[in-house]
Amino acid sequence: MRIKNNNNKTICTKNNIEVPPVAAKHVATVLGCSESSVKKVRTGNRTDATLLGQKVKLFDEMYEAGSSVLIQELVKHIKF
Repeated sequence: MRIKNNNNKTICTKNNIEVPPVAAKHVATVLGCSESSVKKVRTGNRTDATLLGQKVKLFDEMYEAGSSVLIQELVKHIKF
C-alpha cells in the first residue's frame, strides 16, 4: 500500500523538474540548530536577517541549485 504525502511533491514539467526541499530535520542537523528554528525561518515566523536565517536560506538556495545541475547532468547521460 502506498501512502501519498502531499508535503513532498516532485513536479515534472516538460523541461523543468522542481525538487522538494530538504527536510527541516536534516537541515537542522547540518547547521547545528533546532528543527523548529528551521521551520520558523522557512515559514517566515522568524526573520531571515539573523545569522541562522541567512544560513537556512543559503542552504536551501545551494541545495536547489545543486539539485538542478545534478538533474540536468543526469538527463544528458541517461537519454532513451
